[in-house]
Amino acid sequence: MSDEEALKLKAELLESGMPKDGPKPCDNFPEYAAGQLYKDALRGRKARVMEEVMKGSKEAFLPLQRVRGFYDLCVKHQRLFDRKFQPGVSAADAEQNRARLRDFIGNNEFVNNDLFASEYKYTLKILFTYGSTFFDENTMGKNILIVRPEKVPFKPEDECQAVIGKEKCKDIANTVFDVSFKDDLPVTIYFPRAPEDRKALFQEFWTIYNSPEPGWYPGCYEFLSDVFPIFYKKMLFNYLDANEQPISDLNTDLKVIWTDILEQIDDTIRTLNVTMDRKQDYLKEFHENLEFMDIQHPIFEQATFEKYFDFVDFSPVPELYQNRHLWSIRPMIEYYIRGGSSNFYTASLTQPASISRVGDKVYIGRGFEAFTYPLHHKSFPPSITYSNFIFALGEEQLSGMIFNAYSKRNELHLRKNRIQGAENAKINSLSEDQLYFINLAQTIVLEQAQNRIDPFADPDAKIWRLFKCLRGFSNSFRCKPGDNFFSEEDYREENYLAKKYDMIEKMMNTSVDPCDDFVKYAAGNFDPQTRFDVLKETLRNILMFTAIADHIDSIRKVRHLYFQCQQGFLPAEPTIDELVDSAIKEYPEVLFPLKEDSPIAKDDVKFWELIKKLYKSLFDKGSRLWDLGLASVASLTITLPNPHKILPDNETTAAWGVYKTKTKQTGEWPPPEYPDLLPRSIEEAKERSELISFVFGIPGFDASNYTVIVPDFTVDEEEEEPISRHDFANALFENVISRNGRSFKKCEVDILRMFPLQVYKLFYEANKRDTAKYKKLKEVYFEYSTNLLQEAENMLVNSEILTNESKDLLLNEQKQNTFAFFEHPFFENRNFPHATADTDITRPGASFYKNNIRQILRYDNEYHENLLKVREFSIDAQHSTKFKYNVVDWGYFLKPLFEQSFPPVLMFSTFGYVMGHEIGHSLILPLFGAPKEIMNIYLCLLKLHHNRCDPERPQLCTNAVRVMNEALADHFGLRFAYSAYRKYYLSRAADLHRTRELNFLTDDQLFFVSWAQLVIQFPNWRKYDGTDPHPPAELRIEQTAANFPAFANAFNCKANTTMNPDKKCALFRNEN
Repeated sequence: MSDEEALKLKAELLESGMPKDGPKPCDNFPEYAAGQLYKDALRGRKARVMEEVMKGSKEAFLPLQRVRGFYDLCVKHQRLFDRKFQPGVSAADAEQNRARLRDFIGNNEFVNNDLFASEYKYTLKILFTYGSTFFDENTMGKNILIVRPEKVPFKPEDECQAVIGKEKCKDIANTVFDVSFKDDLPVTIYFPRAPEDRKALFQEFWTIYNSPEPGWYPGCYEFLSDVFPIFYKKMLFNYLDANEQPISDLNTDLKVIWTDILEQIDDTIRTLNVTMDRKQDYLKEFHENLEFMDIQHPIFEQATFEKYFDFVDFSPVPELYQNRHLWSIRPMIEYYIRGGSSNFYTASLTQPASISRVGDKVYIGRGFEAFTYPLHHKSFPPSITYSNFIFALGEEQLSGMIFNAYSKRNELHLRKNRIQGAENAKINSLSEDQLYFINLAQTIVLEQAQNRIDPFADPDAKIWRLFKCLRGFSNSFRCKPGDNFFSEEDYREENYLAKKYDMIEKMMNTSVDPCDDFVKYAAGNFDPQTRFDVLKETLRNILMFTAIADHIDSIRKVRHLYFQCQQGFLPAEPTIDELVDSAIKEYPEVLFPLKEDSPIAKDDVKFWELIKKLYKSLFDKGSRLWDLGLASVASLTITLPNPHKILPDNETTAAWGVYKTKTKQTGEWPPPEYPDLLPRSIEEAKERSELISFVFGIPGFDASNYTVIVPDFTVDEEEEEPISRHDFANALFENVISRNGRSFKKCEVDILRMFPLQVYKLFYEANKRDTAKYKKLKEVYFEYSTNLLQEAENMLVNSEILTNESKDLLLNEQKQNTFAFFEHPFFENRNFPHATADTDITRPGASFYKNNIRQILRYDNEYHENLLKVREFSIDAQHSTKFKYNVVDWGYFLKPLFEQSFPPVLMFSTFGYVMGHEIGHSLILPLFGAPKEIMNIYLCLLKLHHNRCDPERPQLCTNAVRVMNEALADHFGLRFAYSAYRKYYLSRAADLHRTRELNFLTDDQLFFVSWAQLVIQFPNWRKYDGTDPHPPAELRIEQTAANFPAFANAFNCKANTTMNPDKKCALFRNEN
């Protein structure tokens, strides 16, 4: 294809994809750039290129002539070639191999390494020899990869050599590929250690052995590239070399682009706000661990190719599919064994880029799509060729660096090869920058369409953030604030203050009198999505930035799940049928529902064993029933909770119906009662330890320091009958066979919800990268916590209503408070990879407790540090009553909610209040036994929160006793924060910058507005169900502010108004 023809066709393609009357680019860029693009254009182009290659083929090498002959035969008789895999040379042989595999699975011989290795290599050999899709292009990366069937990364401990040693692994590779490796073994083989993982692997093989035939090839391109990939690549290289551009020149051109991008990444690293030594470490790590592979492999040199691929006669047509690996993969291995290249990757026919990992190194290879028309041609300007590299470096952060590399190169580019359409064509008026983004959008659409992904289904999908998050895009199309595709990302600290005030202003409803309805005044325009948007934005960035913690197996798993979710592949949770089947297998000797006179309910020992097993089942399936039981695990308290309804009746009724059918029971069953039994503590340490070991699956767990609370199955001596035992067991079993109430639907939200440990680790590592800023954050954190602790102490010491005895009592509690920063030994690199190695992403909901609680408890059992409360990536904080330590989660420290340069009024009114709230928990004593004046304070405050009802659901009201702890902590916390802010502010005389619109607020008014806008993000009336220990957010704002005289003073509220009632509760001074 000539330069003129390539430019003309590219211009026509770009023009054809852009609707004449499409949306504005800043509103809906995907539709603007590619709304009417012919989605099958890429596949169609591949087919036409193959046709050109075959028509112009003058190959003298006989095997290549034979391949062309098969192509000609396909054109005439396409349905002559089908994809038929059978695990044997004949139907009878295949049936024997199926029987062998079935018997091995049935015999359950998965513990002995030698037996497993023997059968494993035999099965792999069958899959390889007869053309299974288990082996494909991805098998041949920088190294040879034999991975899981689902291609999910596996932990290093499950690599073959780590389990059975190099020599035995070499024997597997030699047998599978029918070769003889020498000393080196460039083969990575998945060899699971755990018997259950081995069994799961062989069950996958059984599925492959019995999978339905996919049928005929849809076209000759698919047939030839699937059956003869290495031969077609050779023919394609020869064609490109003769008709487009010498391959050596093409490789040089691509290396120039790659070098430009690397320079931009280097420049970015050099501008980081870290020490020079850290910058040098980053640069060294980056350059040592990233390599761009040449597009043409030495195997394609003519003499070498003829030596290793001299198959004069392939096989009969029906066997072509089965034998395809024998003449594409095996010769590459033979070439290596005889001293050839140690790189097994050849340019992919199906992907624009491929990434291989060997140890810490990452190797990037380019596929044919990336260097052939319509994505690449030697005549194309930088605006077209550079955007193509997104597929090799697809993270949002790197997309900006690629654009910068293009911009720099474009300054040097002579525009003689500008993309130019026909007269009056739309693209003629576009700038080079605009062409860059339009070409990128069209390339994305073409790539996704050929992978059967609807590129327009989700405008918020990760791939479109390559535009939304790039300021170069906003500048190119002159997008304005408020447009869907306007980038508001700006890393200058001074702009975060303006953003914060902008958020405050937008959330307010100043048409309301703050003394009548402060909630509506301060937060009347609050968007509940704001809280999650901030979390999602930050989480998305750290998940996409694979330079962070990607050496850790569980992190890679979670990232893989996230990427899958972005493409629409969501993990499924167990169905009711699966749960019932599992329960029947777990409880073969017990038929539910138990009757009142059931013998097992009367036998103390057998009944307790059954109950323990039911709690274990609920833990293993991730039932939300355990949420309350594990709420105090940070205080070393574990409770076996009373059963309660998690799912609606129609769900549980359906589960019982399936169980009834499968156990062949008849008759009508009344729904089980849900008895609420009294709790009892297990006194014996040994009994506690054995119980937790069994239920949580942690052998040898030491529960000596734990409080373990279980339901009390006391027998009424007069009646001599168990109290509701059968109902209790039936209620637990109902939860076992019902779904767990967790599902994976929203990518960022559910990654955050189900994998908090991995998310925390990512954010922890991301923040530590900038050491200076992290150090400053730590200083600010402890500076504010110290100020708040000091202010709490001062208010107690100077109290006018507490006796000295009461002061001493509360001061003793208050002085024990400590604040933990974000470091935690569990998350250090010496511990985290091992502690989370068994993280399971296949069914996140069902594995929730095993992936989180079990891993933390197991770690604590090994190191006995009693640091069970780990911070989460959420807007939350916790106080440990037992240990008096406080933690504040990451969510409070995310921009634009937080910035170290914010003035004290914003700092104390948000995370300062949160710290004060947690300190307040330490001042809450048990109601019974507290001194009279302390009791009076509590009772007065409780009346403010008792029997307050939802305006939209008047029948739903608060219970003061239930919300007591959190409500009291709110009142204490607001006073501590306000007092500390006023003292800090006066001593520092800090400058306060505001937007013009916020000048109507005084400093104190801004304090209370900022505080209310934080609290309104907590669960509100709509989410309140009467069981939450926190009052609804609206009530927390209204009652806490109305009881504080400083609020009425700040807004000059008249006496006896809603927010300035005559009667208030004094906490430390007589405030009325």
